[in-house]
Amino acid sequence: MADASPMVIMEGVGKVYGNKIQTRVLWDINFRVERGEFAAIVGPSGSGKSTLLNLIGALDKPSEGEVRISGESLGTLDDEGLARLRRQYIGFIFQFHYLLPDFTALENVLMPFYVAHSAPTKREVEEAKELMERVGLKDRINNRATDLSGGQQQRVAIARALAGRKPLILADEPTGNLDTQTGSEIFRTMRDFNEQDGTTFLLVTHDPRFAEQTDRVISVVDGRIAEDRAVLHPSQ
Repeated sequence: MADASPMVIMEGVGKVYGNKIQTRVLWDINFRVERGEFAAIVGPSGSGKSTLLNLIGALDKPSEGEVRISGESLGTLDDEGLARLRRQYIGFIFQFHYLLPDFTALENVLMPFYVAHSAPTKREVEEAKELMERVGLKDRINNRATDLSGGQQQRVAIARALAGRKPLILADEPTGNLDTQTGSEIFRTMRDFNEQDGTTFLLVTHDPRFAEQTDRVISVVDGRIAEDRAVLHPSQ
């Protein structure tokens, strides 16, 4: 039986940096993301968007409040438990692909398995090849990262994030370093995985074109949620 709990729940979450001199970045954040949603987080630079994503991704800890991923409270987990949760549930896509230049595209997709248990299994290799085909790089699996275009490198990063069938993908400005056409292609690739596999996506973006193609827009201003609205598409 599939887990029916929301993919993400944030309750009363705040974040403060510093001790003697404190800077509050987030104030009383409350929202949930259901499984299979494709949502955008938008807002001005410095509004707290990336901090919010880091808290959801268990890369940072809130100063107050609770974050739950697939029903599991992050505040109850030690460092090993948080690492396990990230491996099991969360894939990350960043503005810069962060591929390892001396490895092939396929090896970069398999990198999470090398980190987790030294070497990928045969099944994991086959899954990675399937992901490479689905992102349109079937013929580039043996190319080194430096032999790929910027758009191709970001497609490899998407496949790497999805390796291991992660149900939640956190994407921080994944099209921000690409030209308009390539950015649109990358967005469509992510949307395809959402629609075909039910993968949940939380996308931080400055581009209103992409935000309006998601299912939901969460606006963050000065560390607070200013608006949380569904996006109505022509077919709806």
